[in-house]
Amino acid sequence: MIEWLTTSRRWDVLLAALVGMVLLGGCRDAQMTALDAHLDALRQQPEGSIESLPPAPVYRTAHYSQAQQRS
Repeated sequence: MIEWLTTSRRWDVLLAALVGMVLLGGCRDAQMTALDAHLDALRQQPEGSIESLPPAPVYRTAHYSQAQQRS
């Protein structure tokens, strides 16, 4: 029977799998209660003010009375 992976290649695959698991371990849901509390405190204290909108311009409607005329 012919082995498809040599011994050194097996170690490379094992090392790559181990590194992948370590990197994916950082993606798990972490306990961030202090950060959540700080963000909630910031959300409850809005800063700044919003300027009021300028008055809307008044537009006059144009009446087209030449519809019956020749072009």
